Amino acid sequence: YHAARTHKYQMKASQLLRLLQDYTKPVISAIEGYALGGGLETALMGDILIADEEAQLGLPEARLGLIPGGGGTQTLARLIGKAMTKELIWTARRVSGTEAKELGIVNHVTPKGGSLAKAREIAGEIAKVAPLAVMYSKAAINRGNDLPLAQGLATERDMSFVLNFSADREEGLAAFREKRPAEFKGK
Repeated sequence: YHAARTHKYQMKASQLLRLLQDYTKPVISAIEGYALGGGLETALMGDILIADEEAQLGLPEARLGLIPGGGGTQTLARLIGKAMTKELIWTARRVSGTEAKELGIVNHVTPKGGSLAKAREIAGEIAKVAPLAVMYSKAAINRGNDLPLAQGLATERDMSFVLNFSADREEGLAAFREKRPAEFKGK
């Protein structure tokens, strides 16, 4: 019974992580307090990570005889490399928000309690640009990251070509010519 319940929980967590991985909109993770184990693994599925200086991040599963099972071995290694990922997982060491920035885990570190405000600031900046450009560039980056360079460039070219026919492209060019803010519609 316990094994079945554990497996069911892991399947639900896996579905959430898959949803975040495939989500077409930007995902900004704001970390305050503790992001340990599955909490950090969920945050790592974000596109932009922000932590306050006193946040504590870590993958402590090895202390329990486990390994990270929510993508941590893969997402963290892609951010900071295999050697540092192994060290953090094998020692179960926690890092502060400040150290996480130094390691390249998070994009920004804020004073205590400031990560959500920074996340909103970045979201506001993203909201000013064409939504299709954000969606397609996210897809190009995510898909191309694991491909050989030539295939990644082909993916980027294909996605760029599609945007040539969007109403947002026309609006962006018109706004540039007329020296006014663009009013994108996501079309």
